[in-house]
Amino acid sequence: MEAPEAPIFDPSAPAPAGSQGTIGPDLDKLAQYAKEANQGPLQNFVEESITTPGAYIQPGFQNVMPTTYANLPPKQLADLVAFLTEKQ
Repeated sequence: MEAPEAPIFDPSAPAPAGSQGTIGPDLDKLAQYAKEANQGPLQNFVEESITTPGAYIQPGFQNVMPTTYANLPPKQLADLVAFLTEKQ
């Protein structure tokens, strides 16, 4: 699979791990945010944050995440959750 010619940028996306972004919460702190939200295990918190982004908004941020990710096929959603939680 070839890389896209230009980087894909979603201005509403959370700050990529290791970055200094300010649009969304720091992905390096997902486990911390899950504990603060008190909404169950990390994997459940991340899945709900992807499929229903307005269910919990990290203090200091706005709900700007698109809701279209709720339509991901189950395998893609599971892979995305695994990717985001594997180093937490």
